[in-house]
Amino acid sequence: MKRVAEGEKFRVFQDKLLGIWTYFILEDSTNATRSQGVDYNVKLTNYYFQTLAQMKLICYDMFEDGLSPGVWNPVETIQHKQL
Repeated sequence: MKRVAEGEKFRVFQDKLLGIWTYFILEDSTNATRSQGVDYNVKLTNYYFQTLAQMKLICYDMFEDGLSPGVWNPVETIQHKQL
């Protein structure tokens, strides 16, 4: 899973389903509260069969900094850890 955007109140992750279809996860933290380092009331939304350009437009409609400079740079890749 790869984080493709991080704004002030949102993050967008990208991954592939069965290695073929791309899907995005939008983490909306506009109504979130933080207590002892844990975020509560974070809304997660899955977007299947969307392109990166369509996700940029969705985030632009929902958030003020959706198309701000530096928001849509690939930042990090999240690796799965085996316990």
